[in-house]
Amino acid sequence: MTFFKPKFIRNLTTGLADLADLISRTLPYLKIILPTASIRPVTLNGGMRMNAWYDIVGLDDRSAESVEGISDSVNRITDLIITENSNGVPCNRIILAGFSQAIYVH
Repeated sequence: MTFFKPKFIRNLTTGLADLADLISRTLPYLKIILPTASIRPVTLNGGMRMNAWYDIVGLDDRSAESVEGISDSVNRITDLIITENSNGVPCNRIILAGFSQAIYVH
């Protein structure tokens, strides 16, 4: 099943990849990583499975966010950095980028 992505969403994700490509060509000594979140149910969206770094249960200040989901995502990002380090890329040459939840996790 294919879901429709509004044009502005395609432009956001494409724009970020294009920017990363430009930076990589301009500053080749940097490693730019644009990680994609795992697919998981998101309570706020009726339990629909979608890319998300953690479950969002509500938008108000009193909504209890899933600490376990955040911890899992932080561990995944940490593992990406450790992998790059083991491949010889030092932390000061790694750029992680994203938008929405990804900004929070990074």
